[in-house]
Amino acid sequence: MLDYLRAKNTQIPLIFEENNDLPIVFLRLHFSCAGKAYEGEIAGLARMFARILNEGVDDAFFKELDFYAINLEANSSFEGFEISLSCLKEHFEFALKKLALLLKNPRFDEKILNRLKKTALG
Repeated sequence: MLDYLRAKNTQIPLIFEENNDLPIVFLRLHFSCAGKAYEGEIAGLARMFARILNEGVDDAFFKELDFYAINLEANSSFEGFEISLSCLKEHFEFALKKLALLLKNPRFDEKILNRLKKTALG
């Protein structure tokens, strides 16, 4: 089913698909025109931001997600940026809270950024 969310005079396409065979939730946030082709003057920005999100909020962030069998990852492609989340339905509310925490407080430590720069250059 295709629907639209409306926020600040912008229509955001929403595709909703339901399957009750398994009690699993898959959520994918896809941002078109936000990938490598649209980075402008800062080459590698989308990929670096995806890597920063994949570092979590702190050292315990992904350990806590693993405990509840929650998979959360960010990726960038040529034309888009994507955040994927999958978990059991019973843990979906907790997973959304963790996703919100990650988006509000990504880990911009100097040590992490230097390691990610080395990885990107390697």
